[in-house]
Amino acid sequence: MKHAMIKTGLLLGMLLSFAPAHAAKLACDAIIEKINTKLDGKGVHDYTLKVISKNTETKHRVVGVCEGGSQKVIYIRKKTAKKNDAADAEPKAGA
Repeated sequence: MKHAMIKTGLLLGMLLSFAPAHAAKLACDAIIEKINTKLDGKGVHDYTLKVISKNTETKHRVVGVCEGGSQKVIYIRKKTAKKNDAADAEPKAGA
């Protein structure tokens, strides 16, 4: 009886030790969905999230990792023409 309890305890311990490793391998789609939800909640618009290999160099901000750390999610802000439109709308001197 005592040996059965020890075996059960060891088996349970081994199974629980594998749980964090499995949880760490989140799918990239799930990570992107979570990031989109957070950014939308903060009112952030005009951006793209892209998944790239962890070894890929980028000038963009890394906002997440997925697939057990083998991929990273980058945030790319889209350029808007609002500033240029406003500058064009201002009257020019001497006009």
